[in-house]
Amino acid sequence: MRSPPNRRRFLGRSAGALGALAVTGTRITFADDPAPSSDLLMRKAVEFLRSRQEPDGSWSPKAGPGVTGIAVAALLKSKRVTPEEPIVTKGLAYLERFIGPKGASPRGLNPTTAPPSRSWRSRRRTSRADTTPPSRRGR
Repeated sequence: MRSPPNRRRFLGRSAGALGALAVTGTRITFADDPAPSSDLLMRKAVEFLRSRQEPDGSWSPKAGPGVTGIAVAALLKSKRVTPEEPIVTKGLAYLERFIGPKGASPRGLNPTTAPPSRSWRSRRRTSRADTTPPSRRGR
């Protein structure tokens, strides 16, 4: 009966095989095709993002506006999409829903995200009793 594979055995056999190949001078090739160009990869990435946009303009409505912001920024940075294209305008319109009258995020627009919690710095301003950050307490 063979024993189940483990990391040590795998690494030992892999190192031995690579060592044998190095000694014999055998060249390892993983594909016959050359590496894809950055132009091809960028085109594929833009097409992927185009296919994944939701009808409301978001990319991941359950995660909140962050993913959509990154996707819109990546599309614009690629220079393959102009700001006037529908994919960008729909994404920006979705993001604008999260901006309140004073520039802050109004509560209640996205019920899947929790309301922002106060950081230890803002709590420190209101209560000077403990100025130690939570990560350093109890040491």
